Amino acid sequence: MQKNLIRAILVLAAISSVFLFYNKIKVNQPKIEIVEEVNESKNRLPHDFLTFYDNFHEDSTFQMSRIVFPLIGVVQEGDSILALVEMQWLKADWKIHKPFNNYNGTFERIFINTRGIISETITGNEGMFSLEKRYSKLAGEWHLIYYQGIVMHR
Repeated sequence: MQKNLIRAILVLAAISSVFLFYNKIKVNQPKIEIVEEVNESKNRLPHDFLTFYDNFHEDSTFQMSRIVFPLIGVVQEGDSILALVEMQWLKADWKIHKPFNNYNGTFERIFINTRGIISETITGNEGMFSLEKRYSKLAGEWHLIYYQGIVMHR
């Protein structure tokens, strides 16, 4: 039991390190390639969302202008027992998100359009870790409205 806990902590630390370095390394980024459709064709990603999404991750000023602060979401906290805790990110504390990089298949990204709310889920280590972002149109422009930090799944 204790070995599994130590192993899980080490894996979490390794993945966290990857995400920290992810923000510092700029490599050729693949464009949006994974889209999961829900129900019918109108749930596809809107063309203007794709343009917004690319700009959001390539221009830090644009990104900051398109986040609803305080941004609501959740993070995972705890030592031996991990629990989801509600969180509000403030503009002053926000870390700029860079374009998606799958790191040679280590990470997978899925988009789901549910009645105009686009959910982006990024998973790593075969589903062991994930994060989620949700986007919605407000006053005719796309904005990030929700963020779930990295969560470890058992």
